[in-house]
Amino acid sequence: MKIDLKNKTLGRYISMVIPNISKKLGKVVIVNASKIDIKKIETKKNIIKHNGRPGGLSVKLFREEFKKNPNNIVLRCIKGMLRANSKRKIILKNIKFK
Repeated sequence: MKIDLKNKTLGRYISMVIPNISKKLGKVVIVNASKIDIKKIETKKNIIKHNGRPGGLSVKLFREEFKKNPNNIVLRCIKGMLRANSKRKIILKNIKFK
């Protein structure tokens, strides 16, 4: 299955594709992840991570992270929309980017 993200809104398009991805456990190729249409609101968002240790909070801006590696943003979005079960690992392993 091939998914083209050129000039598409990230959340809306992925929410339409998620049911198809979760039913089929085959390979999925995502093309043009760097050409996603991003709203102004999303550029102001922060990505927050904590490693569990004292002082381990790291905050990054969405737009900076998107410029560095847009594939991680798409993968993070897909991971957030999938159910947390044993299939999620299999689905995420089968996603490739071009």
